[in-house]
Amino acid sequence: EEQPVGIDTALALLKQHVDNSGFNNGSRRFFAFIPSGGLYPSALADFAAAVTNRYAGVQFSAPGVTRLECELLRWLADTMGYPDSAAGDLTSGGSIAALSAIVAARQAFDIKSKDVDHTVVYITALTHHTFLKAMRIAGLAECPVRTVPIDSAYRMDVNALERSITTDVESGLVPWMIVATAGTTDIGSIDPLEAIADVAQRHGLWMHVDAAYGGGFALCAEGKTRLHGIEHSASLILDPHKGLFLPWGSGVVLVRNGETLYEAYSQPRGSYMQDLQTETLGQDRSASDRSPELTRPFRGLRLWLPLKVMGLAPF
Repeated sequence: EEQPVGIDTALALLKQHVDNSGFNNGSRRFFAFIPSGGLYPSALADFAAAVTNRYAGVQFSAPGVTRLECELLRWLADTMGYPDSAAGDLTSGGSIAALSAIVAARQAFDIKSKDVDHTVVYITALTHHTFLKAMRIAGLAECPVRTVPIDSAYRMDVNALERSITTDVESGLVPWMIVATAGTTDIGSIDPLEAIADVAQRHGLWMHVDAAYGGGFALCAEGKTRLHGIEHSASLILDPHKGLFLPWGSGVVLVRNGETLYEAYSQPRGSYMQDLQTETLGQDRSASDRSPELTRPFRGLRLWLPLKVMGLAPF
């Protein structure tokens, strides 16, 4: 319909045809998939971000937004045990976070199209399916992918991983990336991160950890113990819209050597942005210099406001 119907009618249509359809994944009786959160401060934060409508992609246009998000990322990096050299981005979720981690790893190893067919990736049968999708988007679909066996606890078999790497080296291939999982979607199992990190270090591989599901548990003592070794990874992702109960659209990528992320994404901007080329305040680098997005929403507020209003303990 092209004619106005008024706000009451529009909201009634929304309730009947949109809100009442599909899953109510915020229900206390919803056990089918990972539930989402319904934090009231996050809803207020999204409202405030939309109303103020700050341009969050470039630091010059919204230095306060950039500062807030950089401080959030620094806190998350500290929580995961990453050094001061780390950098990251607030993404729409694990899919885009994984893509950015892959792009950073590709940059770090200077992988060109001629290298793809002999550059090997190691996963398991429980690696999230969006990782291979991200590989394809990044132009790396032809990379040989080894599915490493899992043990009786549904974790990557480190001995089998070592054998696979050795075999590939002897065959003239180049082992590149190990994808470990900290909280598989199917089982909740956590790969032996410390042992995998040791293998990655000895063989010179990039270790990526998919902690989209389990990363939030680093906030508690038992979770941090179970995630021991994640601090040695080269990159990781986590989803605050899972473990921290934020609304959908809340993902994080962290890269241990942050300059790799900047090198992967930074490039000269258009002439209309010439005055924004070199802008920076301390470590507050523009979000567009560490992600594929130039235009992006102010995502950080939906995490910052609940932390400020309620403190860390409830999480």
